[in-house]
Amino acid sequence: MNIERLDNGSIVHQVTDDEQLKDNIYCERSYCTPDARWFVFQRQVSTMGPTQWHFTAEYIACEFGTWQTRVLGVGHSYPEISLRGGLYFARPGTDVARELVRVDMATGESRVVPVNGGVRPYTGMTISADERYLAYGVALSFDPQMFGVEFVDLDTGERRIICEDPFISNPHTQIDPGDTHRVLVQQNRGCRFKPDGTVVTWLGEEGCTLFTVDAHNGAVAPLQVGPPHTPSCTGHQQWIADTHEVLLTASSDPHRPGNLLTVCAGAPAHPVCEDDGFAHVHASVCGRLFCADRIRAGQIVVGAIATGRRAVICPCGPQTREIMAQYGQSAHAHAYLSPDARWVVFNSCRPGRPQIHAASIPHGLRSHLLDEAH
Repeated sequence: MNIERLDNGSIVHQVTDDEQLKDNIYCERSYCTPDARWFVFQRQVSTMGPTQWHFTAEYIACEFGTWQTRVLGVGHSYPEISLRGGLYFARPGTDVARELVRVDMATGESRVVPVNGGVRPYTGMTISADERYLAYGVALSFDPQMFGVEFVDLDTGERRIICEDPFISNPHTQIDPGDTHRVLVQQNRGCRFKPDGTVVTWLGEEGCTLFTVDAHNGAVAPLQVGPPHTPSCTGHQQWIADTHEVLLTASSDPHRPGNLLTVCAGAPAHPVCEDDGFAHVHASVCGRLFCADRIRAGQIVVGAIATGRRAVICPCGPQTREIMAQYGQSAHAHAYLSPDARWVVFNSCRPGRPQIHAASIPHGLRSHLLDEAH
């Protein structure tokens, strides 16, 4: 393992060094146990999967500090993590259905969660804070083009479509931690697909925006991001704990100060700070800190959401178009904070190919950022 000590007091650990393609999963979640002892990453074992979004992966728990690992299970990529430390993933079941599996990250114990007809996520899944509900995007039809959000009651196994829209091809569904029936949805306005499901364009001139949908009654509430309110959303956003606010990045605009924003229903979006160039973003479990990468600068930044006070934690290496074309999502830094905000977990190609890294956050720096937020 390579260990790098930085002038700011951070210690960067290269956690993996094997040749298999791997990534830290991300999807704006903290893939850790609540006690911040373990985190999980996924390692690709096959390119086979039910849709273009999926491959077969093994999920590996890694212990902070000792960096010991153990395999938790194998499924179709992009699983979901609960605030209780339950890892949910889909794996082959019958010919048409996929089983939903829950693994306790702390103990390794797993069980199949019964769902009527199985689960069928076209994109990543999201779990409610109480682990009662699951939601994910589904492709309903490509001729005509139509996508949906499926909502699953894990107590009864019942599933139902709560939203249909021709432009939620990558809905990035996220259940509000403070409201188990409110789902955040990304809308790629103007996206187009051929009748066979082949992508023509992921986004049109209308730009990317966000809305929430109420699973009780299907009511849709638009958020004031994307044209005409702000530049197009980048597709990187997350609920800020249980505040009902969303943290997101938007495309850069020289006429607007900063592209890291917060927004809530019925109100304009506001910049967190005047810095520009942020891409992937994460809000800490406590809701007080943010973590984001600057692709061009190759930096990972941690800051306080309330004041925008921030600091560079470590370099994350190049994320060029050539590297991304070769390694896909594994080449993205996709940084997130551990629940205790002592670590940043991220991908980096600095060793030559994507490897999992963890950088410590110096206690003094963490305290300084949080003190300024009071």
